Amino acid sequence: MKRIVAAFLCIVMGVSLVTAMACTSTRIPPEALQLSSESLQVRQLQTRRFDSSDELFLVTASAQLLQDLGYNLDESETALGVVVGSKDREAYDAGQVAGAILVAVLTGVVVPVDKNQVIRISIVTKPIITDEDIAAREEWEGLQAQLAEAQTEGEGENGGEIAGTNQDTQVTNPGDELAALAEGNATLEAAPGPPPEYSSVAVRVTFQRIVYNTQDKVSRLEFIDEPEIYQEFFDKLSQSVFLEAHEI
Repeated sequence: MKRIVAAFLCIVMGVSLVTAMACTSTRIPPEALQLSSESLQVRQLQTRRFDSSDELFLVTASAQLLQDLGYNLDESETALGVVVGSKDREAYDAGQVAGAILVAVLTGVVVPVDKNQVIRISIVTKPIITDEDIAAREEWEGLQAQLAEAQTEGEGENGGEIAGTNQDTQVTNPGDELAALAEGNATLEAAPGPPPEYSSVAVRVTFQRIVYNTQDKVSRLEFIDEPEIYQEFFDKLSQSVFLEAHEI
């Protein structure tokens, strides 16, 4: 009987130990979800903010710029704000080739060297909705509600015109319409359209290089993080956006 109890206790302790180890192994350390300072710097390098309320326009301008730079468009999802392009380039390195030749002469072993590379560029756009954008939309919606209420009251009193109206005055914004209604000297005109949901768009671009050797195998896969490349790209995109906006 004692042996049965001892065996049972061993089994219980073993299950508890395994469970504890499983919980420990699956627990995510807090630092795993924290961005390093280097990651933040890279993201800032890859991202620019454009003052525009038309995300589709920026996606189109980005796609046209890639084509002008000699890239083939591999993917273009304008509704999602994603553009991906690529182009082929040679990747021969004189020092690498000389080293491979020396190895072949000394050992008779043919060492593969880099032959060509594919430069991939991906562009992702995202609207930035600020507190000012939200406040402008809420103000417009509030004015719309007041205008609708004033119009309803006016129609109920005198068939569609404000009492005492003796002239038609076209106004340009909700504030002017409310003032005109208060003075009773204007016919209610259609209110202007709503303000844009956002006033700027973030554009993030990443460059990647895939290098193939003489055996047609991938020898290197790396991100390109030279600041000059990103600065030059965004300068060209800014110029392209300006030309497109002014139809030049």
